[in-house]
Amino acid sequence: MTKIPVGKTIARAYAFGFGDFFRILGVMWLPLAVMWIPGIFLQRRMMALQVQAAAGNLSAFHDLWPILLPLYLLIFLFLFMQIIGIAKLALGIKRARPGSISHWASRSGG
Repeated sequence: MTKIPVGKTIARAYAFGFGDFFRILGVMWLPLAVMWIPGIFLQRRMMALQVQAAAGNLSAFHDLWPILLPLYLLIFLFLFMQIIGIAKLALGIKRARPGSISHWASRSGG
């Protein structure tokens, strides 16, 4: 059984995190912006919900669950999009640009 080079692994993680910061940001910015937009519009309602929940009154969840359930599912999807994109960057998997030949070849299985 071979040992994992801990020092090299940590050094590579920091080098990737700081060295490829703008590429990581390029993967994350759009899903992150889409996740923040509902939060901006629901901020007051969520603060009122927190106050009521702290007081033991959970009836406000009844009014917000039709909004929060799809929103959390959408946020879950966007988080996975970010995780997969960053993992591809870390592994060195190049993304094909939409409209390029390699993009269409990868879609057709070729």
